[in-house]
Amino acid sequence: MWFPRNGRGHEDRKGIKVARITIKDIAEKAGVSIGTVDRVLHNRGRVSAENEAKIREICAQLAYEPNVAGKAMAMQKKPTVVAVVVNAKNLNPFSRLIYEGLEKIAAEISDYNIRFSFYDIVENTQSEMEDILDRLMEEDIGGLIIKPINNLAIKTKLNKLWEAKRLPVVTCTSDIEGINKIAYVGQDHFAIGRLMANTLCRVTQGKLSIVAVVGPLTNNARREKLNGFLSYLEQSGRDYEVLDMCEVPYDNELTYAKAFSLLSKNPGANAFYIHSPDFEPCVEAMEAYGRFEGTSFTFGHKNSCSEFIKTGRLSFGVYEAPYEHGYYAGSILFDYLLNNLLPEKGRHIFEGKIAFEENC
Repeated sequence: MWFPRNGRGHEDRKGIKVARITIKDIAEKAGVSIGTVDRVLHNRGRVSAENEAKIREICAQLAYEPNVAGKAMAMQKKPTVVAVVVNAKNLNPFSRLIYEGLEKIAAEISDYNIRFSFYDIVENTQSEMEDILDRLMEEDIGGLIIKPINNLAIKTKLNKLWEAKRLPVVTCTSDIEGINKIAYVGQDHFAIGRLMANTLCRVTQGKLSIVAVVGPLTNNARREKLNGFLSYLEQSGRDYEVLDMCEVPYDNELTYAKAFSLLSKNPGANAFYIHSPDFEPCVEAMEAYGRFEGTSFTFGHKNSCSEFIKTGRLSFGVYEAPYEHGYYAGSILFDYLLNNLLPEKGRHIFEGKIAFEENC
């Protein structure tokens, strides 16, 4: 895989590899935003005395010098546009948090003449994503953050886009292999699928009779979670069977109807695997059905899941980090566009966390 810029670090006159400190490194060490560090370095106020002192001390310790030339060049030229292709903000709570993370980093780096242009995914279909990628081929963009569909046609279009523009690509939340990209930011979905199954086995006894509601499996993240879940059950030696599974679109009314039908047709189910685009319709269907007495569980974010777990409407969940997915995808592209730095790791993985009533 070839990229037109150098990776992280440089060599000194003796040929020794020297780490290149960036504004993002300073921000992480200080526990503040990139924008806060930038305001201190350029004396633009609006920073507490405590944070300013901390930032200046870290800069002195690391012998950091602001990339004044790089910023001056950025301020003089026309804006660099980063295309962002992720689920629309109002699709579900998870999508909203990804969006908020992206909007936060976009605001922090706006002084560097980098702008985010959002191309919302609404239908989550191959044709919709192909249309977006065709539009991007005609646009003047300098980078791409995308939650891709795992499909050969999409891979082909992404690689053609890269060949035409040589732009850095970061996949966010969901990943696909076989494309030119500088990083993936998200969860290890196979691993947290196994984590879910491990937890289920620990909190239940006897044979597991599972029903499942899942969103479109063209989403690689969703499919990998399911594969990880089934992989663990198979290897665990636990007696289990999947009684039934239905795939649902991004439509809450249809999700509710299909979940209710699934439960009604399988009265012997004692485990309810939920990974629909929005889990709430599945919970509502379970409550309306009224005769499910097993263990129910979902993937999601603590902001949306915690009340359902604390009140017993869900047995447990696996928390993910959508806000961080968006924020770190944007910060990786910022480093690349301004400082010519590739990330140290090609995969920036956030751990899943098990949530029960006691630790919500």
